[in-house]
Amino acid sequence: MKLQVALFRFFFVLAGLLIFFEADSAFAGNRALLKASQAKDIEKQQDIPLIAGKEVASGAHELGAMTVTARKREEDAQDVPIGSSVFSAVQLEDADIRDVNELTRFSPNVYMKHSTAGNTIVFRGISTYDTSIYSPAGFYVNGLNYPLHYMHNPDFFDIERIEVLKGPQGTLYGRNSESGVVNIITKQPGNHFRARVFGEYGAYDASGNNPDSFRTGGTVSGPVQKDKLYMGLSWQREDSDGFMENVYKNTDDAGRTDHNNGRATLRWTPSEVWDISLITDFMEEDEGIGYYRFLSGPSQTCRHTIAYDGENYRENKGNGQTLRIQYKGESFNILSVTGRSYYESKSGIDFDSTPAPLGNNIFGFEDTLLSQEVRISSVQESSAFQWLLGIYGFTEENNVDFEMQRTNQNMQQIRRTEMDISGRAVFGQGTYTLFDRLHLTAGMRYDYLDMEGKQRFTAVAGTREYSRDLD
Repeated sequence: MKLQVALFRFFFVLAGLLIFFEADSAFAGNRALLKASQAKDIEKQQDIPLIAGKEVASGAHELGAMTVTARKREEDAQDVPIGSSVFSAVQLEDADIRDVNELTRFSPNVYMKHSTAGNTIVFRGISTYDTSIYSPAGFYVNGLNYPLHYMHNPDFFDIERIEVLKGPQGTLYGRNSESGVVNIITKQPGNHFRARVFGEYGAYDASGNNPDSFRTGGTVSGPVQKDKLYMGLSWQREDSDGFMENVYKNTDDAGRTDHNNGRATLRWTPSEVWDISLITDFMEEDEGIGYYRFLSGPSQTCRHTIAYDGENYRENKGNGQTLRIQYKGESFNILSVTGRSYYESKSGIDFDSTPAPLGNNIFGFEDTLLSQEVRISSVQESSAFQWLLGIYGFTEENNVDFEMQRTNQNMQQIRRTEMDISGRAVFGQGTYTLFDRLHLTAGMRYDYLDMEGKQRFTAVAGTREYSRDLD
């Protein structure tokens, strides 16, 4: 690590501490006109439009309206009659927003609750128990639902737009939307070649040992066959030293991060009415946790120092695949989203947060989700009445392990929970426009959920098993 730090410091000092390279299919002098043509071209080919700029006669640059799909149809963000916050790629980069935790600081009535059990997005005070693995908030990436709140704080990279919708959205989204929805749309490849490589280096003297931070990544996308087939690849790596020194073990793992993320997109537009995308992504996270310290007593430590004897870590990894098939016809539109997601997490924490060898808590889970959603909707602005109907179904396998490792054998426990979950839903919403400023909206939803679970509890007194079937 020391050699890596030295090389990176030398490299970034020579480069002015920041490297940025961007390649487009036009010269810089034509960049403004190119962006306008890109926006028009992409808006015709996909339902994920850009924030388009346009050149006006006076030569000034005028920003166009931000088009969003919060209500499953394209409309100006200013016309959406629900509490929402919309963040463009430019806004995310300018504000240096790197994950959902930082995003919530810019969205009123939304925050992220942190605990050893994970990260929970809280909309308007609606949350869940810390021990629950599911969240009342919906979280979608390119239409694929991520139901567990452990999945709700990914690193942002190559993002087109993020929509934060407050309040129940069950008549528009397939699952998990009682309190609100975070809808992430990534950039899609098109006819124009796009490439970007970036690198960042930082150092801060929080604990006196000059911890270093690195962030690198790159994106490349463009046409394989013009007007027909496109491909995009993106990757990001973040690595930083810990900012808390464990004086008992002489380590600085607390606060350490090592994140790897990648995404590949293949897009096919066989005709003007069909748009088909296959998106796959992966993530790996290795973090040092355990930041709490005692302010008084025999285990008291100074600022930015701790004294633990146990291991404090969190390891996450996962991947997802999404197939989007969209048809835009003259009478109606159809969108099918087929998805699979896999997520695995394991964490350990010192039970007592002191040098005393009393034991550790080990928590882990594994989740596999298969889902299918189909929506049919009216053509945009075809009449005063706009409607949407959808069906959603999923199957999910979830295994949760919790182990209390104790030096006192009488206190040791092992608990394993296995759940098989399936569900289906029918939902819909209609809006009738009386005039420009008055709209009447009604929606409905029917849900069916079947859960089968069993739990094995092992302690010094023996082993017990429980099982339950809920529908």
